[in-house]
Amino acid sequence: MTVMHKNIREYLYLFSILFYTPTPQSIEKAKKIASLIGDEFIKNILNNKDVDDLLREYTKTFHGGVRAGACSPYESFYREGLAYGETAVKILKMLREKGFELNIEGEQADHIAVELEFASFTLDEEMIKRLKEWIPKFYKCLENRSLIYSKFAEKLMKILEEI
Repeated sequence: MTVMHKNIREYLYLFSILFYTPTPQSIEKAKKIASLIGDEFIKNILNNKDVDDLLREYTKTFHGGVRAGACSPYESFYREGLAYGETAVKILKMLREKGFELNIEGEQADHIAVELEFASFTLDEEMIKRLKEWIPKFYKCLENRSLIYSKFAEKLMKILEEI
């Protein structure tokens, strides 16, 4: 695997933060990373929305169930049609085998934020491949649900293409 983008680790980590429940601390960290890597697009989004706005958008986008139009942030859903499927078990096993401990308490191993955090630290080829396979489906859901999160996913797909 050849990494073309010079800030790939930082971008993957930034997106791991952006796709988890927003908090004042996480948004400040995301702003700092976006500034560090010079991403004006993400900086502008984060500077023009307060944490409450982002939390409302996150809740609208990812909670309420897929029947209500919410987009599942879990790889299992896009591979098996249900959350917490066999994919989650495989990902958890992969993370444990690589010595990676979940930093996001109470979250499934196949949550997009967990997978991106793992990829940011390891640049694991198998994980990158998995992300490239299911993120486009995730993006398609987001297109109809959230302008902010669809823009994040679109940018993430472009970054993944460079790996």
